[in-house]
Amino acid sequence: MEKEIKMSKRYLVKLTPTGKFFFGGDMRFGIGKEEEFSSYIIESSTMPQQTSLLGMVRFLLLSNNVDLFDKNNNQIIPGKENEVKKMIGSESFTVQKDKEEMNQFGKIKSIGPCFIYNNKKRYYRAPMDKVFSSVEWPVNPTQAYVNGKPVKLPDLKIWNGEKDEFYTGKDYLPSYFVAMNIPHVNVGDSDVYISSGKCVLKGNCCYAEDELFTKDTRIGIDKNYEGKSETNAFYKQISYRLKEGFCFAFELEVDDDVDLDLSTKPYKGQLVNLGADASSFVFDAEEMNLSENEKKVGLSVVLLSDAYISKNDMDTINIRFSINRIRPFRFLKTENQTNASYYRINGKGNVASRSERYELYQAGSVFYFENDDDRNAFVEVLESRKDFNQIGYNKYYIKK
Repeated sequence: MEKEIKMSKRYLVKLTPTGKFFFGGDMRFGIGKEEEFSSYIIESSTMPQQTSLLGMVRFLLLSNNVDLFDKNNNQIIPGKENEVKKMIGSESFTVQKDKEEMNQFGKIKSIGPCFIYNNKKRYYRAPMDKVFSSVEWPVNPTQAYVNGKPVKLPDLKIWNGEKDEFYTGKDYLPSYFVAMNIPHVNVGDSDVYISSGKCVLKGNCCYAEDELFTKDTRIGIDKNYEGKSETNAFYKQISYRLKEGFCFAFELEVDDDVDLDLSTKPYKGQLVNLGADASSFVFDAEEMNLSENEKKVGLSVVLLSDAYISKNDMDTINIRFSINRIRPFRFLKTENQTNASYYRINGKGNVASRSERYELYQAGSVFYFENDDDRNAFVEVLESRKDFNQIGYNKYYIKK
């Protein structure tokens, strides 16, 4: 008997912030509790973590099914565990022991990397070498390596929107979001993105990060139940607001029987929570047409999303040099439960746990290679992590 092939749909999901938002990272409040990863100054990430997007989608599908979810008590209806598993899987994202294995999220097949969206333009992080304009092999002296040794170059010019200025160590690498035409490729099967156009750092095709995101700072003092200030209770929390008219967006692939179209209630205009401090967003989705990939040959690979590459895998790759940044990555590990208190991160009765700490190469990182074989070996390593690919990590494109 032939295996049944399930059809799927692909949507462009848009999330518009209703106000300020806070996307947590590895750092947490609390001096002295976990010295290595605690601080009294906590700053939001500008982009949501892919596992947060996945959790939002899983809860959205579940909470809108009245046969499976009790909204009054905010929990799964007892006895419906098997049906819930078929809809959203049995547990949250986990790093698989076998990197070729994927997680099972029920009717959710895969999600793509998050980007900024406005007026039908997609803005991704600019390749980190795009800020340079004066040398053939642009590198940042503080971050570039050739054969494992730091590269030292004379002053380099960088693009500054209106004029060119010389690079200085104080300015570091500026961060831009650039409108890029990235043809779609099935994110669940063939996880390759190839650029079909050049990044243009001018006009309304490029924005500096601080042009899109505005800081919203809160300073305060925590107090106990008696009204007294706690020791080490002073804090500074930095949230962000997104430029008006812009929103977050990502591609979502689901089974054919899941309808998220704008004309369909209850999804149209629904408020969803994403990140900390009850950050809320307006949910919209529109069905997409599938398109074919456009092949392009080049000897440099740009990360379209954050990417996980283990140290062992990195040691097997011959990279001429790279311009990159590293960021920490953790996630909550949960299983479907009918008890709503299970999902509390803190407090009595907590069962959910935080994952171990991983390190990801940030979107926009650029890797250069001597030849096609070295480039292909790097691409194979990116694609081999099926678990990370499935939720929008390890996406890339190749450029000349």
